Amino acid sequence: LLLHPFLLPPLSSPLPTHTQVETTVTLGSIETPVEVKKQLAIASWSHNLRDRIFTQLFPHLCDEITQKKEEYEKKMAERAARQASLRSTLASSHHSNLVVEHGYCNGVFGNAVLFASLAGFVYIVHYMVTNMV
Repeated sequence: LLLHPFLLPPLSSPLPTHTQVETTVTLGSIETPVEVKKQLAIASWSHNLRDRIFTQLFPHLCDEITQKKEEYEKKMAERAARQASLRSTLASSHHSNLVVEHGYCNGVFGNAVLFASLAGFVYIVHYMVTNMV
C-alpha cells in the first residue's frame, strides 16, 4: 500500500527539509556543481516516466516532464545541426587559410622574436650580476 505524499502526516520539525537544501560543507558531504545537478535532473526524466508508481502518483508532472523532454530534445537537435553547419563552414575556411596561417615565414618570425627576447633577458641578467658586485 503506497500513500500519496500529500496524505502523509506532517513532519514534527522542518529540520529534514532544511537539511536537504542546505549548502554548507559538512564532514562527508559532496559538493556538486549546478551544471551537473541540471544534467542529472534531465537524465532522471526518462526514469521517472518509466516508473509506474511515479506516473500514478504524479500524472500532472508526467505531462510537464514529457513536454519539457520534447522541448529539450528539439533544442538539442537544433544545436547539433547548428554545430554541424558551423563545423563545415570552419573546415572549408580553415582549409583555404591553412597555407597563409601556417606558412614558413610565420614560424621563422616567431622563433626569431623568441630568440631575441631570450637573448635580451640573458644580457640584462648578465649586466645586473656584473654591476652589482
